[in-house]
Amino acid sequence: MKNHHLLEDLLEPMAAALDYIKQSLHSQEIKLDEVPKPLQDLLDNLLKTFASFRQGADIQETLQVYLNIAKFMQSKFCKNLRVCLGATYILCEESEPQLLNKTVITDEAKQLADVAKNLILTIKVHYEPINEELKECNRKTEIFFTSNDKPTVFRVEETIPWDNLPSDVREEYIRSGSKKQSFKLYPKER
Repeated sequence: MKNHHLLEDLLEPMAAALDYIKQSLHSQEIKLDEVPKPLQDLLDNLLKTFASFRQGADIQETLQVYLNIAKFMQSKFCKNLRVCLGATYILCEESEPQLLNKTVITDEAKQLADVAKNLILTIKVHYEPINEELKECNRKTEIFFTSNDKPTVFRVEETIPWDNLPSDVREEYIRSGSKKQSFKLYPKER
């Protein structure tokens, strides 16, 4: 994780510098096709690397939320975690190729997802800053389900560093200043 922050600390200024270079070239009315091809390729590769790195961090955060849900399912259905994770992907209609693994979405996972739909009412995740400095955030995963014919909630609360927040959550905090963001993972809104 330490390397993750170090790399991100290096890549963010590089991305800003690359944007500045492109803007400078544009403001001097130098056409991008007049820039030497090796420099164009370098700029494009660095920007792609940065975007890929950020996406990887977002996927790790998403996976952690899914693991919380899968562990809940494991405790309720006594299935192995791999099957429960597959059922979680099905319930949450996950389509990200980097998260999906053909060996995870088994027939057993599909059957478990069908059974879980009769137990789980809704799944939500909330992000809320802990302090004004935005150094840490509280992530709360909530699973509302029926137990003995009564609605019940299972919660997992975790403190996560600001840098580990999904990029869309961080951007929304910065853009709107909202104190809490919530996402409904199941059932999906249509």
